[in-house]
Amino acid sequence: MKIVYIANIRLPTEKAHGIQIMNMCNAFASLGHEVTLIVPARNSHITADPFEYYDVLKRFSIIRTWTLDTVSWGRFGFLLQSFTFLLSSVYVTHHLRPLLVYGRDELILSCISRFAPVVWETHTGAHNKAVAYLLSKGTKIVAITQGLKNFYVEQGASTDSILVAHDAVDLDRFRAVDSSTALRQRYAIADNAMVVGYVGKYKTVGHSKGLDELIEAFFENTKTSSHLHLLIVGPDADETVMIEGFTKRVGLSKEEYTIVSHVKSQEVPGYLSVCDILVMNYPAVAHFSKFMSPLKLFEYMASGKAIIASDLPSIREVVSEKEVYFVRPENHEDLVKAIEILSTSRDYRIRIGSAVRELSQKYSWSSRARSILLFLQ
Repeated sequence: MKIVYIANIRLPTEKAHGIQIMNMCNAFASLGHEVTLIVPARNSHITADPFEYYDVLKRFSIIRTWTLDTVSWGRFGFLLQSFTFLLSSVYVTHHLRPLLVYGRDELILSCISRFAPVVWETHTGAHNKAVAYLLSKGTKIVAITQGLKNFYVEQGASTDSILVAHDAVDLDRFRAVDSSTALRQRYAIADNAMVVGYVGKYKTVGHSKGLDELIEAFFENTKTSSHLHLLIVGPDADETVMIEGFTKRVGLSKEEYTIVSHVKSQEVPGYLSVCDILVMNYPAVAHFSKFMSPLKLFEYMASGKAIIASDLPSIREVVSEKEVYFVRPENHEDLVKAIEILSTSRDYRIRIGSAVRELSQKYSWSSRARSILLFLQ
């Protein structure tokens, strides 16, 4: 089957959606389908070949189509870029004549649905005229959480037209992780240090992801334990400056933490292997509670390390107390206690780490792509 995936993104990009889109194209192609990814021809400070940057086999083709690269102009510039990419992507897709068009942009898909079958993958709970049009046509929808499916059923979508498909992970990368010793030596992390890890950006879609709260809780634990080390991986340069300023205000010394700016996705397993405890303490806002299916969760799971996670419905859809240690969102005492318990109980860390690694085997990209294609049939 000829599949076109349309994505209005800068490629490569340091943002997580680039990882997800490239891996889904690769997964569809690995199942024997002819896949073309259409993206705008935009300038990027990342000059690497996308297949090399994301460590993905060249099983599919990428078309960079014309657009006005005006995103840096602000909201008007973004709208102008989006409109010009809509025109060019619709034109290219029409000439490719695919059997299926897949994407995350409801406006583009609502236009293409007039001449080709489309599938909309939703991540944000958007609801506008384009979404209403897709719902009215009974368009097949892939929702990354049950919360998103419930939301669109409330808007009038048929239950049978929506598949819940959580995000996934490249399991092979976690089967061949080198020893963490070299990374510990590179960043002068003591061999006997208990490393608490956080991987990701400081904010997403305008919301804080809980890193400030983690730093405060970690600092509280350093008062009674001298062998703790905080490893933060993934912020960009501007975020790193803010994080360093916050650690200084809290009172955390530079010897007690390490910040590593953005790394390639294939390097993440190595950094996770350095850690003993991994934290994802999202606040209880609607985006995190109902709509997100973070790649971070599945990477944490595949690493087989003990996880501290906010007790949110979106996370509960994937894991339970058997696999992670839940804390109430934005609860300082819970987070302090969680770090204390996991840092002092080796058997407990190993038990839940093993359980969550076993669960992660269900969440490969190929399994996700296969379930989507079966749903469409």
